[in-house]
Parts: sequence; C-alpha cells; structure tokens
Amino acid sequence: MKKKKLLLHVILVLTLWSDATLAAPNPRIYWNQKFSVTFGQCNLDGSDVQMLSVFGAHDIRRFAVHESLGRIYWGDTTEGILISTMSGTSTAVVSSQPTGSLRGVALDPRAGKIYWTDGGIIQRADLDGTNIELLYDLPFSFEGLALDLRNHDLYATSWSTGDIIAAPMDGGTIKSIRYLVSTGPTGPEAIALDVEGNQMYWAHSGEGRIQRAGLDGSRVETLVSGLNSPYGIALDLDKQMMYWTDLTKIQRASMKMPLGQTHVDRKDIVTLVEGLVAANDLHLNLHPQTPLGAGFTYQGMLKHQGHPVTGSYDMRFGLSADPNSEEPDYKLGSTQTILAVDVNDGLFTVLINNENQFGQGVFKEFARWLRIEVKGPDDPAFVALSPRQLITPGPYCRN
Repeated sequence: MKKKKLLLHVILVLTLWSDATLAAPNPRIYWNQKFSVTFGQCNLDGSDVQMLSVFGAHDIRRFAVHESLGRIYWGDTTEGILISTMSGTSTAVVSSQPTGSLRGVALDPRAGKIYWTDGGIIQRADLDGTNIELLYDLPFSFEGLALDLRNHDLYATSWSTGDIIAAPMDGGTIKSIRYLVSTGPTGPEAIALDVEGNQMYWAHSGEGRIQRAGLDGSRVETLVSGLNSPYGIALDLDKQMMYWTDLTKIQRASMKMPLGQTHVDRKDIVTLVEGLVAANDLHLNLHPQTPLGAGFTYQGMLKHQGHPVTGSYDMRFGLSADPNSEEPDYKLGSTQTILAVDVNDGLFTVLINNENQFGQGVFKEFARWLRIEVKGPDDPAFVALSPRQLITPGPYCRN
C-alpha cells in the first residue's frame, strides 16, 4: 500500500453556529388566550396551528413581538412585564410591577424601548427594564397601545370611556392629549397603525366591529360588523391585509372594502383558525429571524508533498477534547463523513456539524480540536491528518 503524505493548512475557521443552508421560517400569526398562560401561533394561511404554554407566566393580557430579536414582550397581571422567546421558553422579568390593570404593550426597536399601559398610566423603559419613565397618569383605563415612530406619537384606546387618544411618545401633561375618536360607551380594544396610509385600525368588542379612521380621527368607517368579541388586530401592510381575533376565531380580510360591498355583506372574510377559547391580542411576525444552526463553515488548504492538490476527496471530521489523545473519553459526539469534497488548487470549504453531530453544548467552556481524515481518489483508506486543528470562536459569518 502506497501512502501519500497529506498536509492540511488551515486558512480560516469561520465561526461556530453559522449555517447558510437553514431555510427561512414562515411568517406567523401570534395570539394569546385571555386569562391564561397560552400563546397560539400559525402560518398566515391558518395552517400549522400550535398552542404554547409560556414558562413563568400567570395571566397574559396584551403583548408585542420584537421581530429582529425574535422575542415576545407581554403584560402579566401577576408578574409584571415579561419577555420570552417565540416558543415561550427562557422567560425573564422586564419590570416587576404587577397590577390587575396591565394591558397594552408596544415596542420601539430603534430606540430600544418598551411602552405599556397600567390603568391610566403609560410608562416606558429600556428593553431590559431599566430606566423606567412615567409618561402619563390620566383618568382612563387604557387597553390597546400603538406607536407612530415616524411622527413620534403614541395611540391608546380606552375601553372604559370608548375614547381613542394620541399623545407625544416622550410624555407630557393632560394638555398634550389629543382626543381623536369617541367610539361609544365601552369597547375599543387593540389598535394598529398604517402610518404610510395615514390611518388607524381598531377592534371594537362592545359593538362587534373592525373600524378605522384617519390618524387625526377623521373619516371613521366600519370595515367589518356582526362579530362576537373582536379583541386583537394586526396589519400586513405589504399585502394590505388585516387580521383580527373574534373570541373563538382568527380571521382576516383586505384592508380595502371590496367594490360594491359593505361591512355587513363583504365576501372576502376568511376564517383561518376556529375552536379557540377567548382569543385575545394578536400580532404578526412577518419577518421572522432565521435561528443560528449548529453547523459551522470550515475552509482549509490540502497539500501533497508541499503542493496544493486538485480533485474530489472524501473527508471525515470528528471533535476531540484533547489535541493528541486517542482515548474514547476525549472523543465528542459522532464522526461526520462528507463525500466528494471539491478541492481546487488546495482550497476546499465544508459545512461541519450541520446536524449537530458533535452534540449539545460542546463548545461552551473548553477548547476543542477537530480531527480530520482524508481519502483521495486512489487511496484505499482514510489518512488521519496531523496536527488536529484547534477550533477558535469568532463572529458568525454572513454569506
């Protein structure tokens, strides 16, 4: 048997947890069940319904989705303002000021701020709960809350009085409040803004309607009527669609009234999910973030007798807790075999650990070395390369 002398020169190890092959997740609808610890989610067409119990929650009322962080912030009447992952795990307390009046929650991602209502109080803080500011203390019982980041205004609904108000996001006195719409004695719930279209939309549970008006409160019109108890509303501005909860259902329709139809007889209302129990607030995650995978990209140069090689090579990769030992205790996870790796003038690139072959949590604390074996077109067996390659962390790579 003729052995070849192969040398591996590492050019770059691009970071752990960068996997360019991960498929982007679908946009999702999120809602919560009133007086419970349950979130629901599904695709925009109503498929793939999942119900999640949120760890650490007791009584979720209203919430907001931070798309770029992949997090949910919500008001919990027992715990205060909380944050969790989109799957309801890893819950943390943002503000431990629980009251039975916690309701509307809204986010300003650019400034890193969270806003919430507590009865007639409107507060804000940094996303980690620090730097809490009292913005307004008014004689209202606020329910829904939305932010106009372009004009730096906040909008809030008062279920108890039926009013919809606007005010500066930075706070002020009662003289700063603009009374926009009086919808009736009780009933306006969640509110959503189309700033580009200069309109606000709200769900009115008291009258079973979805309504809208200009951002200044003008041109009030009813878009959908005859509903049971619509509590939540959200907008997909790109597709000009509005989504809402109606107690046992999630529904949607166009933001534009179909020609020749009215709020009483419009035919484009689609029921996406049925059989729910007190569906409450609702938000869309239209640009979900792709989670970082376990795989990482490895680039190297393969040489034979000091000269770069070209051809198709099979490669095997394993992980070790020691740079030299062959003891089984130092081998982590399983060995990954990658066939027919294209090597061009010595250079090659492979994606390693893409299915978590090396196991969970192996890169957290201690140094790790990559064991590499190569088999060329004329080789009868794999040849182990030496020395093992120390894996070094770094910022994840964008392709």
